[in-house]
Amino acid sequence: MARTEASQDIQRSPLDVFEYVRNPEHYPDWAGIVLEARNIRQPTFTQEGHYTSVSKFLGRRMELNFRMTVTERPLALRLESMGGPVPHSWHYTFEPRGNGTRVTVEVDGDPGTFFALAAPLVMTILHREIQTELLTLKNLLETVVPARRVAS
Repeated sequence: MARTEASQDIQRSPLDVFEYVRNPEHYPDWAGIVLEARNIRQPTFTQEGHYTSVSKFLGRRMELNFRMTVTERPLALRLESMGGPVPHSWHYTFEPRGNGTRVTVEVDGDPGTFFALAAPLVMTILHREIQTELLTLKNLLETVVPARRVAS
């Protein structure tokens, strides 16, 4: 099992950041590897959600289905791939930090035979990508997306 983690402080409330990240329609705006999200059912605190992601990573285009679950304490979102060449999950937590939020992303994956030999390099590239995505998310939420549009 391979794992990487990154965090970013964002000057918006935890609920604002959570509501924006919980909506896969927004992923192409800030998640660099996501080209499109479709077949979306957003999760609630009582019901799982799902979506299909069309992504490009290491030059390879992939269409993957994800299950989405959320928790209230701690405020968190978990995305689990439902197939594909590399079973993996993304776990986002949203913690109060001063007047804003600390977003932490943990990615776990089983490279299996698909990326087995290159797993350390792939995880380094993925870590950099996650850091870039979190910085893009920060810039969007702090400068572009008005608070009233977050939940849409």
